[in-house]
This record gives sequence, structure tokens and C-alpha cells, in this order.
Amino acid sequence: MNLFRFFATPAVVFAASAALQAQGVTFPAPGTAAPASATAAPAAAPAPAPAPKYTEDQLLETFGWFVGKRIGISELKFTPAQTACIVKGLQAAASGKEAPYKLEEIG
Repeated sequence: MNLFRFFATPAVVFAASAALQAQGVTFPAPGTAAPASATAAPAAAPAPAPAPKYTEDQLLETFGWFVGKRIGISELKFTPAQTACIVKGLQAAASGKEAPYKLEEIG
């Protein structure tokens, strides 16, 4: 017999029942009527979620900025042409393509 299962199953049942009791959850006995609070009308539907504050493009642009800041890209002083090559490499990686050149050779 697996001792872990022997001790774990009652422990899980005990923890679940303690959590339910702490929340005031009760189950009526078979053949008895449910308490009045259980038959009360359901609560009103929750309010709709507010509209997003930022567009997906804004979020992605900020993510790109965050990644660039984390790696210190501004400290490397790339030219606009060099930055365009970096973006091209990022696009290739994002689409799942292999490295454009052999990493072992390019260094």
C-alpha cells in the first residue's frame, strides 16, 4: 500500500472541509429542504470589464522598449542602419526562422 496516498488523501479532504467550513459553506442532509439563503435569487451579473487603457500596438512597442533598455542597447550606439538589421534579426527569430548565418562562424 502506498503510504503517501494513505496519508495524503485524508489530509486533502480535511483541508478542503476546513476551507469550506471557514467560508460558511454547508450542505443540506439528504431529504431536507435547502436553507432559505441557498434558494435566494442569484446575485446581479458583474459589471463589464473596463475598456483597455492601451492598444496592443502600444503594449508591444513598450515591450520592445523594455527589452532594449534591459540589454542596454542605447549604450551600444548603433546607427539607424544597424538598428534596422537588428530589427530584421528579431523578426526572423519571432517568426521561428533559423539564424540567418552560422553562429559558430559569425562569432
